[in-house]
Amino acid sequence: MHTQPTSLRILTTLTWELRTASEGQLARGLQLSLPEVQACCRALRKRKLLDAWRTSVPVHDLVGPLVLGARDSKTPDFGSIAWQLRKRWEQSSRRVQRMLWANTAAVNLVGGVGGKLRQPLQLDHDLGVAEIWACRHNEPTLQWISEDIYRAWFVRSAKDKVPDALLVDPDGKVVKRVLEYGGQYSRRRLEAFHRYWSTRAPYEIW
Repeated sequence: MHTQPTSLRILTTLTWELRTASEGQLARGLQLSLPEVQACCRALRKRKLLDAWRTSVPVHDLVGPLVLGARDSKTPDFGSIAWQLRKRWEQSSRRVQRMLWANTAAVNLVGGVGGKLRQPLQLDHDLGVAEIWACRHNEPTLQWISEDIYRAWFVRSAKDKVPDALLVDPDGKVVKRVLEYGGQYSRRRLEAFHRYWSTRAPYEIW
């Protein structure tokens, strides 16, 4: 049994956890039927709380992280990981889907971060982050927070390396795991991510 109405769960997902997601990802991540999510999203769009864009986007078939990093762990072979990420990008197929995101009216209602996509040209990357969320966000003892929430509320220095998402304790004070979706990342970028986070928290690169 769901403790929140579906509409509220969708709004809080798109203001606190994700920048954007497809209807299919929302259905899988929230463990709801696709028709229920579609009907709810139509109603939220009519109420001017969600915006949508139907476009061709890559299909991400993620089955698990490529890298599992623990505190002070050894550096993985990031040359090989960078090659895998590049091949995944080159071989991805595309499909027309409706992408949804919360606007400022939704933020005024439930808090969080919303409005226009911060970097619309990175829609493919944001969709990959949403796929990680759909695969593994359902951990009742942890709270998922988005890059934008972390950037707005937790970053204290320009030197902080901001990940795509974090899993924190229920009080939001202790980082339990850091999550990053690997786009066309170079070996150096992956190594820099490892150097920063391997001394601070366990991390996953998908």
